[in-house]
Amino acid sequence: RGHQELVMVIQKLADPSSVPYLRQALENGFEIYQYTCSDDDTIAKWFSHALFSIGTAEAIQVIKDFAVSENELIAKEMQYRLSKIK
Repeated sequence: RGHQELVMVIQKLADPSSVPYLRQALENGFEIYQYTCSDDDTIAKWFSHALFSIGTAEAIQVIKDFAVSENELIAKEMQYRLSKIK
């Protein structure tokens, strides 16, 4: 639950300097989050919300990059988040 709370703070702050760290967390995979008992799509949702809130071109690019993830659960969540960008 600690990681989820941290990502929620990042989402609320919407600081563009967070984007490289969010990308790195996504690139590293979700094994570290196993303690949350959350599925990959749920974890991806944490990150997609934060990136969406930041809303910079760099943040949107991260969403686009992971919308084609080999992990179908991550890709589906990122595709959904992309559909919400106007």
